[in-house]
Amino acid sequence: ENKVALSITMCHLVFKFVVSGLVRQLLECKTGTPRVVLDWGTYVRRVAPAGLVSSLDIGLSNWSFEMITISLYTMSKSTAVIFILMFSLFFKLEKFRWSLVAVVLFIFTGLFLFTFRSTQFELLGFSLVMTASALSGLRWTLAQILLQRGELGLHNPVDMMFHIQPWMMLSLFPLSALFEGDVVSTTEKYFRFSEWSVLLSSIGTILLGGFLGFMLEFSEYLLLFHTSSLTMSISGVFKESCILALAYLVNHDPMNAVNAIGLLVCLMGIVIHVVAKAVD
Repeated sequence: ENKVALSITMCHLVFKFVVSGLVRQLLECKTGTPRVVLDWGTYVRRVAPAGLVSSLDIGLSNWSFEMITISLYTMSKSTAVIFILMFSLFFKLEKFRWSLVAVVLFIFTGLFLFTFRSTQFELLGFSLVMTASALSGLRWTLAQILLQRGELGLHNPVDMMFHIQPWMMLSLFPLSALFEGDVVSTTEKYFRFSEWSVLLSSIGTILLGGFLGFMLEFSEYLLLFHTSSLTMSISGVFKESCILALAYLVNHDPMNAVNAIGLLVCLMGIVIHVVAKAVD
């Protein structure tokens, strides 16, 4: 089977850019207020770094899925919490508290134990997801700065998505063309299709993924604007824990005592974070 994760991600980025542009036009027509448009200097200086890092995070993460299992991916990507904490402290988005360190250690240890059953280890895939994990930490801290800096006017997730997608496309396109250009142009699922039904099915699947990606990114930016990159990351950990727990309950995926302890430790870290936020 031909795998073109980077090219599909590229299509998703184009889809999100088009949809966010259309939504902006609808909002402008409804409210009569022009949407924010950054000047080129600010756009390059402030938005470009976040866009470049974001595209590499998403692209490398999707690419690694072709090589490693979901369990190993989850275990490896859980280190993003550590990188987010580091970058949040570096950019002074979070104040150092020992409770934060405890939360991150609990969650990282819990996820590691919870997914400690992966038997498929592939060095390239592991390297890709670890690189994506580090980039994810930088990505969300930069996005938080853009969203919460009032002078930029990017507090609306749609405006944020509209401005950041072009940089994401620009940085991901060379990788997509270099590694997957030949495959996309020669496979029967895309450019060398022999049946319209196959092509339409592929396009429909990509559009569905793009729509889900749009809704996910919208909700992430909305949450990020009202909270922080660390809180958003921890919320994502809770989602991943639920997915893995449901995989055990519904699909009867194997789970041993170590995995169960890992789930409890992970949830304990989330509870500590919620309590600490409530106290603050």
